[in-house]
Amino acid sequence: MNSMPLPDLHQADLDADTLNQLFADIGQLTQVIEVLPKYRQRDYTPDTPISLDEARDLLRDGTVYGLQIRYIHNDAQWWDTLMPVPNGMRLVRIRHDL
Repeated sequence: MNSMPLPDLHQADLDADTLNQLFADIGQLTQVIEVLPKYRQRDYTPDTPISLDEARDLLRDGTVYGLQIRYIHNDAQWWDTLMPVPNGMRLVRIRHDL
């Protein structure tokens, strides 16, 4: 049986300044594909993407449980999932090679 390699996965906890820099970097250095909010822990994400600015505001307000930003950078597709944690925001980043 051939097994497929798992995509690269990275995880970090971000403070407010680092989170702001992440949004700035994604907005300036990538091609954003879509941003998907998750409003409740157990609900599915709606199929209606939102803007990067809306996503940042929803995270700051605590309106969303989390969100996923999908973008292209250096010929790879990246999925960044952001979820609030007690001292900031957890980032889980997965690389999908194109």
